Amino acid sequence: MRDSIKWGVLSIWIVTVVGLFSSVLIHPVTVADISVMVRQVSLLTNTRKLFEPTNESAFIVAGLSRADFAGNNLQVDQGGRSRHTSSIHLRGQRSALCSFYHVRISDIGLSDVSLITLIWNNKGTKPALALKSHGELTGSMASELSNAQAKAGFSCNNVMIGATAVPSLSGSFSPEGGDSVVFSTSADARLDFRPTGAADFRGTNIPVLGDIRLSESQPGPYPEEKSVIIKPQDGDVNEVTFPELHVDAIPVNVSDIVLVQPSNDFYASELRADNGIFVRLRGKVRDVRLGPGATALSSRIPVLLDHVDKYQKILAAIPALGAFLVGIYEKLFKG
Repeated sequence: MRDSIKWGVLSIWIVTVVGLFSSVLIHPVTVADISVMVRQVSLLTNTRKLFEPTNESAFIVAGLSRADFAGNNLQVDQGGRSRHTSSIHLRGQRSALCSFYHVRISDIGLSDVSLITLIWNNKGTKPALALKSHGELTGSMASELSNAQAKAGFSCNNVMIGATAVPSLSGSFSPEGGDSVVFSTSADARLDFRPTGAADFRGTNIPVLGDIRLSESQPGPYPEEKSVIIKPQDGDVNEVTFPELHVDAIPVNVSDIVLVQPSNDFYASELRADNGIFVRLRGKVRDVRLGPGATALSSRIPVLLDHVDKYQKILAAIPALGAFLVGIYEKLFKG
């Protein structure tokens, strides 16, 4: 009896010591909140709605699969002839492309799980946002009111109307606006957005289903992986926080490559494109790695010891149990 109690007490303390050592080595799944401004970002998602509605001076769909127009007075110019109609049904051939002018875009989303890439381009006269998708995209738009400065219209290449191949056509929407277009793309499509005024692309609560690597590979004889982090705007920060734990925020430098490995229930809680792409990622993560190069990434996720506040009662009970058994031992064999 005496030996069993001794070994029991000793075992409790051994478990406690081993637990303390393990607590500085083990990285448990943790809720992370990651905010970064980037030039581009890739997400594996199945979102049905990527952005809130936006007004575009030009909207380009490369890889068009179909486009169904409906309106009061659509004008179509094809092969030197012009006609008016209330509907147009286009089907895309290989390399089909359509450009739409002065339209309001809505309901851009995916029909299935796909890897998408958002790219910010500020090299032209107007900033633009590009969206690449390995899977099919769907969406809709409505024409805006036409005026002398801005006429709502469209132009398409490599499409079909019924069984007839149409190398090119163009046209205009009803002057009063309100015509609609529902479209879908083939796989590996690209959408280009050119905003009417200041860029204001916003999306929320987008599920993220795979790892996120914030970097880009630069082509050449010796390809290199470079950071895509850029300086945030006023009011935003580049940082990683762990809101459920009492640990310091981790700053993200513009030279850092970032790897986020989600667990489950992970979302891009905010996407905002304006002078860059602001991304806020939130949810459970298995790991978050930062570093100045692809081979120099280090884990920044808190260790088990940082979770001590969450498990205070359990940890306090272990030595208390040991003390309780010691007390029994003293009463039985030393009393």
